[in-house]
Amino acid sequence: METLVAKLHALYVRAAGSVDSLQFRIVAAFAVIISLVLASTSYYTQYLAETDTVRFAEEQAAAREERLVGAVRSALAVAPGAPPADPALLPRLLDQAADLYGIDLVVVGPDGRVLGGDARLAPLASDDGADPDGLAVLSVPVASGEIVSVAYRPADAEGVIQEPRASSFVANIQWFLFIAGMTAGAVGLITFIWLSRRILVPLRSLTHAAERLGRGDLSQRVPVPRDVDLGRLGASFNAMAQQLQAAEQERRSMMADIAHELRTPLANIRGYVEAIQDGVIEADHETLATLHDQVGQLGRLIDDLRFVALVDAGALQLDLRPNDVGWLARAAADAIRPRAEAKGVAVETDIAPAPLVDVDRARIAQTLANLLDNAVRHTASGGVVRIAVGAADGAGPPRARVVVSDTGSGIPPDELPLIFERLHRVDPSRARATGGSGLGLTIVKQIVQAHGGDVTVSSVMGEGSVFGVELPGLGAPAAPKAKV
Repeated sequence: METLVAKLHALYVRAAGSVDSLQFRIVAAFAVIISLVLASTSYYTQYLAETDTVRFAEEQAAAREERLVGAVRSALAVAPGAPPADPALLPRLLDQAADLYGIDLVVVGPDGRVLGGDARLAPLASDDGADPDGLAVLSVPVASGEIVSVAYRPADAEGVIQEPRASSFVANIQWFLFIAGMTAGAVGLITFIWLSRRILVPLRSLTHAAERLGRGDLSQRVPVPRDVDLGRLGASFNAMAQQLQAAEQERRSMMADIAHELRTPLANIRGYVEAIQDGVIEADHETLATLHDQVGQLGRLIDDLRFVALVDAGALQLDLRPNDVGWLARAAADAIRPRAEAKGVAVETDIAPAPLVDVDRARIAQTLANLLDNAVRHTASGGVVRIAVGAADGAGPPRARVVVSDTGSGIPPDELPLIFERLHRVDPSRARATGGSGLGLTIVKQIVQAHGGDVTVSSVMGEGSVFGVELPGLGAPAAPKAKV
């Protein structure tokens, strides 16, 4: 019993799904349209056929009455000096008319005597006009001056269509319209079902792929139909799936790198703390300074991750105010100089007049600090790091340009397109050893784009790298800013 109930429920769900499906609705709408078109066409055609047929029948009846009157006058006409008319002529003509027209008729003289035809109609021929049974009575003056009555009953007692062949023609028209309408409707419906299936098959494939994609299978792709619209939809879906797969791969790689970055300082801190607890090393100034550096590195990484998360969420807030980018560059150089000199790297500045910029001072200072820090970390002892400020070249609105260059090891050409990617390092082992998180250049690009600016990089292996930042000056048209 439970199995039967389950089967009935499954059948109901399937039927309900079919009724609610797009194909069923399209086919149902098309079927309604076909039915309305065929019904209206059939009705109009039948109306025209009946109207024309009735008109034709009326014309035929008028012609028939005219011929009957002419025949009766000819049969009863007696010219002066002519022999009497043949008494059998009128009955013979009436019999021929009855057979020819398919009617019953009688001719009655003025004295009520039946001159020919069906005598059963004679009692009804006394009234001029038509009786309820459809009997038509005509008064016909003849050559003798007398008036005879011609009465006849059409084969169709109702008198709507007075010709049997016309009635048959209308019936055939109706039957033909019914058969043609049913055939055309069936063929049209079958054709439309076939076309709708061809149209909806790619959509169903896309739906199934989207469902599997939603369950986490990012490898899903769909065939691209030759149809322009469906092909564009399929190509868009495949592109979206490709981007999601790439984003998922990037997320997993990023999570692995973040875990590694967090694990390294935490492992160092834990090792020092356990060594102090075990009495292996003393908690002297040098040990505490090392722990402080590790905690600082961990804090910087967390701050960088938080910034990237804010940008991704579109929640980064900028406090835009007019600023002198030359002053910001000089302050960033002064801040990095002690650490650079301790490493044997000289820091030089070249500050020229530049347009004021409407920027968030803290964020631009962070950008310049990241560029200088990156340059110092990749420049060996005896090298030079230079920061230059000036107006950007070229026509158009005023723009301020900041250039940070170094005489370091340089960046391989195949690494340049990836230099601003998250957690990307040209030399991972060296960067970790010097405390880089791999997010500095990513943050630089995001901050500059958030201000409507551009950042570029060029490098020559063994000679150094050059990073350029351009920011729109005050009075310049608002530049398109990145979504933050």
